[in-house]
Amino acid sequence: MRYLLPALLVMLHGLALHGQTFYENKAYGFKMQQPDKWFTAGKDSEDNTLATLRLTKEQVKRVLDSRKGVISLCAYSKYDATVTPGFTPTIKVTIRQNPAVSFQEFKQILTANTETFKTVLDNFVYIQPATSVTISGTECVYTSFRYTLKTGDFGTIRVRARSYSIPEAGYFISVTFMDSPPAEDCTVLFDQLVKTIYLR
Repeated sequence: MRYLLPALLVMLHGLALHGQTFYENKAYGFKMQQPDKWFTAGKDSEDNTLATLRLTKEQVKRVLDSRKGVISLCAYSKYDATVTPGFTPTIKVTIRQNPAVSFQEFKQILTANTETFKTVLDNFVYIQPATSVTISGTECVYTSFRYTLKTGDFGTIRVRARSYSIPEAGYFISVTFMDSPPAEDCTVLFDQLVKTIYLR
């Protein structure tokens, strides 16, 4: 009987993923399960065309240069921002230039960039300073922090953000999750989605 339980859990996990929709971009080698019943926003039609292609390092550089170093792949919000005012939990995936020649240098650059948030975000506090984690067999940089956001009609909102920065040759993939616990705590969903990230 004790051997049946692990097998049953594996089967149930497979059933849970069955029927889920995935976002996939072959150009940058990224795939992740889409959050169920969330709203899609911020997709670029040109990037959607590129999503079916496999780009070389030189082609990626040219695309990044034409977009001033940032490409938005996909974005999701828990609520429809056009009809629901105020803060909404979000997920954003972007491509950014990576000038680093080593993982340690990459981590140092990201740490320095995150430090600048202290000057622009109110009550900025690290939950987890930059640390190395592995996603889909690739070493990446994980950072988590919180801050407060002042809104005119909704007072002050406490925002929590976690970011996974995945280095590639000449660029990196940034996956950012934002929520506002305890009212909007998306920890369980975010943890699940991170596990579905696949890198080529």
